[in-house]
Amino acid sequence: GINKRVLVFYTVIVSSHIFIYRYHYSSIAILFYLVANLYLLKKFSFSKNNIFDLLVLLLLTSSVISTYTSFFYNGSSAMFGFFHLLSGILLYLYFKYLEDEKDLFQIIHMNHLYYAICLIIFVIFITVYVVARNFNHKFPMSIGGFHVSNIASMIAVNLPAVIVVYLFSKHRFKHIYILLIILSLLVLYYTHSRASILGVMISSLFIGFYYIKVERGTKIKLVLILLFISFFILMFIGKKLLDSNVFNTGSLVIRMSIWETYIERVLNHSILFGFGSNNEVFNTFLPIDYLSERVVTDLRYYFRQFQANPHAHNLYIQFFYNYGLYGFLVLGGILFFTFWFLVKKILQNNLSVIELIAYSVLCSMFFQEMFDYTMLDAMTYFPTAFALGIISRYAFVSTSIHTLKSNVKVNIKFIYALQLFIAFFISL
Repeated sequence: GINKRVLVFYTVIVSSHIFIYRYHYSSIAILFYLVANLYLLKKFSFSKNNIFDLLVLLLLTSSVISTYTSFFYNGSSAMFGFFHLLSGILLYLYFKYLEDEKDLFQIIHMNHLYYAICLIIFVIFITVYVVARNFNHKFPMSIGGFHVSNIASMIAVNLPAVIVVYLFSKHRFKHIYILLIILSLLVLYYTHSRASILGVMISSLFIGFYYIKVERGTKIKLVLILLFISFFILMFIGKKLLDSNVFNTGSLVIRMSIWETYIERVLNHSILFGFGSNNEVFNTFLPIDYLSERVVTDLRYYFRQFQANPHAHNLYIQFFYNYGLYGFLVLGGILFFTFWFLVKKILQNNLSVIELIAYSVLCSMFFQEMFDYTMLDAMTYFPTAFALGIISRYAFVSTSIHTLKSNVKVNIKFIYALQLFIAFFISL
């Protein structure tokens, strides 16, 4: 099987990456590590019978083309975004070709260990802040110096997996997961991230539906989870009522103006391949005469309020902006076939626990990213790559653990060439 140090490294990085700003240099170190250990895959191939392999390959070509065509806008910095995407594709391959399913559960349990550490740290930050402010219910846009959207996205992709493990796993310490659920909801409450709450709610409903479908015995564990989530929702709505902004749509109005700007940018300047992987903000030097006065006013307000260029606050629009129509269609294919195989697995009653974890993570992420864009953060991106690898692994009956091998070997010369390629562009 794959060397355990790769698995340990993955779980540590994914769980602690929120403490490293974005991905520019830390992800390069991750990528070098993954490339250096490619030989551990022994043999692998992209299967012509697996649609996810095709979509991942198309996503890679989309990133290559958009990175090349966007040098006018981004220069060599576009390579950082490409490297970040490449690291996720390598993780997709690692976890698709793991020979022992026990390793997959080991990854999940270790990841939850570091997730718990992150939650405890944030709970400490919250406690200190609340006490220092005399229990003032209002909270800033950061917790301990970390933006609430990053923290909320961490919870959005980890909490569904925690719920699945608690409900379905026979792990001897699974009752500790109740504590993880409580801590997750507590921290999520203070992030006031409605996008992540939406993702968690939808994925929890999906998990509950499947649990009722397959479990014939007592439902006490599910009732307990539903009580926690219901109490959390009531508390969150109560907080919004207390703040007198439960019906405040200001942030949505600003988002709609940002979405319109991004779409207009692509339609007017680079519709086929977009502006490149590293471009999370729109190019301010481009003309704005085709933008409405309302949109320009909203953008000026955003700049004054946050002193920064906005990202798209929407994964799908951001993908359209970064990779153009080509990349957007690839993402649409991933969404469609993920849903297709999920429905197929449910109808056949052929969904394993590890697959349920993968689908629930993607379910939360796909809904959460409708109103935010935290894919740049490894805490969101790498678990997504892991989940896609798991779904691809079990997507077809023929793609069993015994047929995941091929005659394609990873040549050491290819590894050296890829490392030199990365080093060359980093030095630019």
